[in-house]
Amino acid sequence: MTQMSLMSSPTSSPINASSTVNEPSGVAFVKGGKRKRLSKACDACHKSKRRCDGTAPCSNCYFASKECTYTDSAGRPVPAPRNAHPALGADPAATDRAARPQAPSGSYRTHVAGRSDPTIEASTSRGVRRPAEAENTISKRPRPEPLGVTITNPLGSASPVESPSSPPSPLLDPATTHELTNLFFTHCNPARLIIHKPAFSAALAHEQIPSYLVLAVCANAAPHSKELGAKAQMPRLAGVQFFQAAVSIMFDSSFRLLAEPNLYTAQALCLLEMHEVAASHAWTKHYRYFDLALQILEESLDIANPDQDQRSPASGPADRSRSIQRECTRRCFWLIQLMSWINGIYTFRAMRPRCVELMRQVRLPCDETSFELAVENQGPEFMHTPGPRTKYASQFGHLCRVLSMYQTFETALANKEGAELQYAVAEGKRAVDIWTNSLPDHLRFTEENLDKQLEMFETSSNTGAWCFCFMHVLHPCLVLSLVETEGGSQREESIDWVRNQLKLIFAAIGHRAKNTILCAWLCSYVTGRLTDELLLFSSGLCALVIQ
Repeated sequence: MTQMSLMSSPTSSPINASSTVNEPSGVAFVKGGKRKRLSKACDACHKSKRRCDGTAPCSNCYFASKECTYTDSAGRPVPAPRNAHPALGADPAATDRAARPQAPSGSYRTHVAGRSDPTIEASTSRGVRRPAEAENTISKRPRPEPLGVTITNPLGSASPVESPSSPPSPLLDPATTHELTNLFFTHCNPARLIIHKPAFSAALAHEQIPSYLVLAVCANAAPHSKELGAKAQMPRLAGVQFFQAAVSIMFDSSFRLLAEPNLYTAQALCLLEMHEVAASHAWTKHYRYFDLALQILEESLDIANPDQDQRSPASGPADRSRSIQRECTRRCFWLIQLMSWINGIYTFRAMRPRCVELMRQVRLPCDETSFELAVENQGPEFMHTPGPRTKYASQFGHLCRVLSMYQTFETALANKEGAELQYAVAEGKRAVDIWTNSLPDHLRFTEENLDKQLEMFETSSNTGAWCFCFMHVLHPCLVLSLVETEGGSQREESIDWVRNQLKLIFAAIGHRAKNTILCAWLCSYVTGRLTDELLLFSSGLCALVIQ
């Protein structure tokens, strides 16, 4: 096998390749006892392809406040395969009316960072509320009528807006909101990737953003505020009060979603999960808010429908607003996948089959310039095809490709051995080489390109720069993992190449590294490699970042 030179150019990597694309690996299942299958699922579970327990109502429909019906192939009503749900008693509607707690009037009785409420933990598979015409009005708590009027906002379709006479949250005074929203768009990567800043700022100025989304934004930004960070027990917990206020608005005391299943709610759920991950340092937790957001994206926002992505070239303001909404919807999906890949790299979990299917259907996010200016780029990108070598190549898309390759290899490394592992190494090298060759000139790692990206860190338009730095931190770590697994004389050269590239990146971004998952990722990765050289390298980089 031909060895590649490590130091010949800043863009070279110590890896061999061929010309095929690395397809998603198969999903590993734990072998267990054979599960008895139901002869019939309810109509709602059958339509959404969810596991149904066959009761009337089933658990999914009960917690989502949906009407639970069973019909045969001719559309005629049939009885449920099983008796009433044992947890609900013989009369679930009566039990529900008697036992359902009232919605909280103050702060939500939920967990703080790192401690989970058992009610919440048990409800991760619960659905979201659907429109009133699809709900069972007997077994649900009646929802109060929305206050105010319905208007069309720049981020999406018409949605209820809180009345100006409604008392705002005491946490959202103008000065705090202004400070934290600016800190959010400056420091909170990758969370800020899912929100279109110009449209968000315009809607916020006209009081068209739901308070729970603003609170979720503030929860992520609060740790970056010197004043709020000094008041908190630890700076990373400075946003807990905003988090709890957002949860108390969005959920009832049984953790059933009260907010409408729209883009605002999906974005808020994603931000709530990002806050929990940062506040509790729980990188391998079960993402319950992401699960709810993914259900909204799939069932209410038609994330897998390609027809929703089409737009005529001569688009007007209304078309641009719909395009921004659609792009934000896709970005919510890919942020969820990004965090799932990071989780899988630590836990060696394979991606769920439905997520693998959706990743082949949902187009990747567009480049950051096209997103922020709401202009057309040169066509969609997809996960299973190499990226275009143009100036409109997606920075977020390339980051997704690297993380996908990394998670695929780490899962194979944990579950395979012998010839299968060597084959996984060869496929990993091939995929990395295809990715490196697909990078356009402005996204290749050179000191000149790094300097250009650093200029963007001086502005709030830094998502592309953050994606550039993160993908080129992941790339050498992935290459080193591949080379270490394979062994051979290439290992020492690989360590030198990794050290040089990471030193350049972290020396350039300095203190900004500790404000994102860049530093956490590097320290976790390097500390997991039990070699003296890498441990010394990790200590030097940490000192470089915090000085």
